[in-house]
Amino acid sequence: MDKELLNIVRKFKKNRILLIGDFMIDKYIHGACHRIAPEASVPVIDIDEKRSCLGGAGNVAANLRALGSEVLFCTVVGNDDILPELKYLLRSATIDEQFLVLEDSRKTIVKTRVSSDSQLIVRFDDGTESVLEANTEDRLIKHIERAYPLCDAVLISDYNKGVLTDKVIDKLREMRSKNKKILAVDAKSYERYKMLKPDFIKPNYQEGLEITGESYSRLRKEQVQQWSGILAERTGAKNIILTMDKDGIAHFRQSEYISHYDVEQVIAPQVSGAGDSFISAFLLSISAGANIKQSMQLAVHAAHAAIQKREKTAICASADIQEKLVNASKYIPLGELKRIVGKHQKEGKNIVFTNGCFDILHCGHVKYLAKAKEMGDILVVGINNDESIKRLKGSTRPINNLQERIEVLKGLACIDYIVSFGKVGYDTPIQLIKTLKPQVFVKGGDYTYKYLPEKVTIDEIGCKLAFVPFTDNKSTTSTIKQIQETSQAVYAS
Repeated sequence: MDKELLNIVRKFKKNRILLIGDFMIDKYIHGACHRIAPEASVPVIDIDEKRSCLGGAGNVAANLRALGSEVLFCTVVGNDDILPELKYLLRSATIDEQFLVLEDSRKTIVKTRVSSDSQLIVRFDDGTESVLEANTEDRLIKHIERAYPLCDAVLISDYNKGVLTDKVIDKLREMRSKNKKILAVDAKSYERYKMLKPDFIKPNYQEGLEITGESYSRLRKEQVQQWSGILAERTGAKNIILTMDKDGIAHFRQSEYISHYDVEQVIAPQVSGAGDSFISAFLLSISAGANIKQSMQLAVHAAHAAIQKREKTAICASADIQEKLVNASKYIPLGELKRIVGKHQKEGKNIVFTNGCFDILHCGHVKYLAKAKEMGDILVVGINNDESIKRLKGSTRPINNLQERIEVLKGLACIDYIVSFGKVGYDTPIQLIKTLKPQVFVKGGDYTYKYLPEKVTIDEIGCKLAFVPFTDNKSTTSTIKQIQETSQAVYAS
């Protein structure tokens, strides 16, 4: 547990962020598809779920509030039929409406996605994307002028939908020259903000290609290291945080490449909104006094928490980050693990459980655990303690003690939590299964036709039993035997 990072997160609630950006509503319609329409070759969706949530800069505002800060949200929306729902969504997220500007001729942008199972079928976009009317622009600027002195930092969330006009940007430059605040920009076009000399910008790799004029490379990490000069020159930013999904994050300070940050891999991530969680946590960390490295760590935790959720446009709450920090070791006492697993299950996540000794970790173990993780959302691994292994494997085992084996398993990204077991009389994980009640119990393929002592328990709790074939000729016992034979041969020679 990193107490310093925890203290930074707890300071989020002391921050007040001025957010300026394009508001949207994301709508999701989900249903089952069993037939094709007779009048055209198109799928017929029998709707079983409809959901609306804050999108665009609205999702940034929701993330900032969920992380604990106060939000002064300056944006423009239509005075239209969607307004009551819009206000309901804002109030549900406890976002203040006082800096909201209504424009009679404008339609609030609504993006509606229709899906069946996990497949997106179609997306409908509706709403006004043109620049603001002059009167609306003036009213928005007055709101910004009123909010600016009250804030600790400014975040621009520009989706290129008309709210961030040249006049608005120029007014920000004027205010910034008289009263400098921390400024972060997340935009489609960063060159527009060069005159503001932002403290931080967050382009993704594709946006980096557009800024530099370069073409896609499979060696992205190496490619972006050469961009420091041109990125700084064209954006005017002091710090550039360039995100590359699974390839991590590159940090530039003006014209100098500083470092690369790896990110934890997620199987089948839900990435919509992850960037909003990232920039929200990053700016709040900076505003709370964190350095770049600490801010990056917390931002990555926030994005990781968001993409693991089942919501289509997910947010990260302060509690999500704190939980990740508290549980960073992955090795959790059973009582605490029961609470955490219960929370995941309430969120609709499927818990996968497997167990083993994992004495000398080999490629067969790694492949087996990766396959197990693919069967659900959260992988919990039960590991036999040293006394249990001695009873099962003999007095010469384990080769590595419990703490050493746990440290090795913690290095595998596919594993979410680790718990030990093996008191006298409990060499099987039956008690763990009864306590955690996973949705899936995974065993190695060589158990397929053997008696499983856990079978009665998993049937009682309605748990699915799955088998993963082991890698041929890979086992701890054979590895130990090979080492012993090699050692004897060397000694004999």
